[in-house]
Order: sequence, then C-alpha cells, then structure tokens
Amino acid sequence: MANRRGPPYAGDSLLRRAPALQQTSQAAATVVAVHSATAERHGLSGAERVRVIQNGASAELALVIDDRVAPGAVGLPVATAAVAELGPGGGEIRLEVPE
Repeated sequence: MANRRGPPYAGDSLLRRAPALQQTSQAAATVVAVHSATAERHGLSGAERVRVIQNGASAELALVIDDRVAPGAVGLPVATAAVAELGPGGGEIRLEVPE
C-alpha cells in the first residue's frame, strides 16, 4: 500500500517554478520511506537505494527507514519529477535493491 504525499513546495506549478523554494531542504530529495519491519521482511535493511516499481514504470530512489510509516506501507511523495511515471497515489508498489 502506498502512502503518497507531496513535498511542501511541489503542490502547484507556481511553487515548482520558484527557485528559492526549490533550493530549500524540504524540496531537496525524493526518498521512499518504509517501516524497519517492512525493510527487514523484504531484505532492504542494508540498502541505501531501492528501485520503486508501479504500473510497469520504475524509479530509483534513496531509502529511508522510518518507523512512523505503517508496517507494510510505503511512504512515497507525489508531484515530483522523480516519481511522475509511477502512477496513481494508491496501489501496489514493489521495491527491489538495484544491482
């Protein structure tokens, strides 16, 4: 299950085109977050990056272990270029460690 939320400065085209806002730490990196139990269950605990696969498209992102994410869910932002091809904000997502 995906938990898709957008970065604070990616909500609309005006915000995305504001250079000063795009240089802030809140806009800096697109990461995928999972609970530590989910990472362990899927063999991701030692990984720094993962391939996120949804609807036949994929994106390689930094992995963050965050126990605020529900076990079995994936925290993944929307409205960023890095995840634009992945599909809707909900649905099945696969994570793999890139080779």
